[in-house]
Amino acid sequence: MKKLLVLATLLALPVGALAETFNYTGAAQAFTVPAGVTSVTIEARGAQGGEVTGYSPYPQGGLGATMIGTFDVNPGDELTIAVGGRGNPDPSSSGGGGGSGVSLSGVPLVIAGGGAGVDFQDPLYAGQHAVVTETGVSGSGGGAGGTAGAAGGNTTYNGVNISQGGNGWNDGSSGSFGLDGTSPITTYTAGSFGLGGGGGSVGYGLCNCGGGGGGYSGGGSGGTNNSGGGGGSYNAGTDQANTPGVNAGDGLVIISYVSTAPAPTATPVPTLPLYGLILTALGLLAVAGRRLRVSAKRS
Repeated sequence: MKKLLVLATLLALPVGALAETFNYTGAAQAFTVPAGVTSVTIEARGAQGGEVTGYSPYPQGGLGATMIGTFDVNPGDELTIAVGGRGNPDPSSSGGGGGSGVSLSGVPLVIAGGGAGVDFQDPLYAGQHAVVTETGVSGSGGGAGGTAGAAGGNTTYNGVNISQGGNGWNDGSSGSFGLDGTSPITTYTAGSFGLGGGGGSVGYGLCNCGGGGGGYSGGGSGGTNNSGGGGGSYNAGTDQANTPGVNAGDGLVIISYVSTAPAPTATPVPTLPLYGLILTALGLLAVAGRRLRVSAKRS
C-alpha cells in the first residue's frame, strides 16, 4: 500500500467578525444563525419616549436603555427580534417608547427598556429614563412600575383608565412581543411598537399624563400633569455591558458573530515505496557515471 505524504492539514479559518443591524420597522424580524456559528453578541437599545410638540422648548421623552450580552447558539437557530419605535409625539403629553430585544423559541435573551412619555409641565422627572433592572419605574404621581415581566400601572379618571403604563414581556393581553401601546381613549396619543410597546398618553386638559416605557417590565403611566416611568430591562447573557437611559430616537438591535471558513480538503501527494526510491537513486548514479566516462574519452 502506498504511503501518502499530506502537504498540510488545513483547519477552518476565522474570517473576522460580522454584524447585522436591525432598525425599527414596526414589525417583528428574524435572524437565522449561520453555519459554524456557536456564539453571538447582541446589543439591544430601547426607544426614546415621545416629544411634546406644543410647548417650546419641546420637552423630550425619556431615553432608552442599552443592553449587551453574549449568548450560546446553534447553527440554524432562529432568533426573533423586536425593535422599539420612539413614542408618538403629542402637543401636551407623549407616548412611551417601545423596548427592543431578542428571543429564542419564545424565551427572552435580552431586552432593553424604552423611555417614558413626558408631560410638558414635568419634563425633568428623572424616572422617565429606562433602567437596566427588570422592574419598571413608577410614573411621576401615577401608576406603579411593572414587575416580573408585567405591564406598568395605568392612570385612572372617574374609574376609567386614561393613560397606560408600558407593556411588559409577560403582559399576555397586549404586551407579549412587539405590540403597540394604546391609549384607552382612541383620540389621544398611543405608544409605540416594541418589546412591550410603550404606553399611551392622554392630553388636552383631561389628564396630561405621559405614557410608560415598554420593556421587560413596563414603566408606570404618569399622573395628572406628570411624566411616565421608564421601562425595565433584562439580560441573560455573559460579558454584559448594560447602561440605563442613553439611547435617543428609535431603538436598535445589533447581532455580532465570528464566521468561519469551511475547511478546504487537503491534497495528498503519493510517494514511491522505499525500494522504488533506492532503484531510482541507483539509476541516477549509473547515468551520471556514464556521462563522466564519455566526457573523459572525448578529452
